[in-house]
Amino acid sequence: MTSPDPLDAMRGAQEALIAALDSNDIAAVETAVECCRACVETLRDDGAVSATPDVPARATELLRLSDEAQMRVNFLTDAMQRRLDRLAQAGGRGRVALYAREGR
Repeated sequence: MTSPDPLDAMRGAQEALIAALDSNDIAAVETAVECCRACVETLRDDGAVSATPDVPARATELLRLSDEAQMRVNFLTDAMQRRLDRLAQAGGRGRVALYAREGR
């Protein structure tokens, strides 16, 4: 039995991540992120991908999927910031910093 093509595995992992982000299922997001990490480690190995004419197009597709996942993360981060801002205003405080040098 041969191992799956690393580019196909990465595509599947990124599609799973996008679906998990869309579903708001944190367990699915964590599983998909771990799968993406494992795929990246495989792709880092020399010779993991055969030099075939379709590799550039497949890599471009992976970049597109990565951008789609990043857009979803940015959207969710922004939505969370807006919720925190509303809660802070309701509590009589100003804008809440998500990350700061001194912590929360």
